[in-house]
Amino acid sequence: FELPPSVTLKPGTDYAWRVQTVVDGDLSTFSTPLQFTTAPLSLGGAQWIGGHNQLRSNFTLPTGPPTVAGGWRGKPTRARAYISGLGAFYLYINGQKIGDHVLDPPQTVYPKRVHYIVHDVLEALVPGENVVGVLLGNYKWGYTDVWCNMTAAGGPDGCRALIFKLELTMEDGTVVEHVSTPDWVGRQSPVVFDHLFHGETYDARREIEDWASPEGVVDPDDWHPTHLMDHIPGPAQDSYG
Repeated sequence: FELPPSVTLKPGTDYAWRVQTVVDGDLSTFSTPLQFTTAPLSLGGAQWIGGHNQLRSNFTLPTGPPTVAGGWRGKPTRARAYISGLGAFYLYINGQKIGDHVLDPPQTVYPKRVHYIVHDVLEALVPGENVVGVLLGNYKWGYTDVWCNMTAAGGPDGCRALIFKLELTMEDGTVVEHVSTPDWVGRQSPVVFDHLFHGETYDARREIEDWASPEGVVDPDDWHPTHLMDHIPGPAQDSYG
């Protein structure tokens, strides 16, 4: 269908729609409303980072009243996570896995286009310290040398990469972002080898309890700075989910 000229969709906005049919002049009842979210104009200051397949970052939400000027203002009333992880990813916030998909994002011709996924994560946030955790796998981005010049094991620094933007709308309307930058830390996860056709090798000795929650203990000798992945094909494009 086409929107009338008087209707203009805004970026990064939630919309609902429903339909009604006409049969022999009789109107049906409206369908159950469905919702979609338009893509943001950009992912802001989010950067492709990598070098590890287990990534972590923390940020703080207020525990008291809104601040007077700048910073965090009240509690969030809306929270959207925009994420793409190549070749595939699992997203966690405060120990909770976000979404029920596997092998996201959908495969594309990676040098030309990369999908990102949008999640409503408001219910996963807590006052005070919050933690974002991401696991990355090779999938079809990294199981051959076609696109990223790596071995099935991931190459010396790996080819897997993450771009992430958490957009929060606070009580007073302020919009605050938490994005992926080299300030995030990473490590080798228990998945020490993964391949689309050959499965994975899992080293349970590398498991860390609560690694993606505020209660987790971050050993600085085990977690290391991430770095920019400048060979990723441009910013993530096209929302999905």
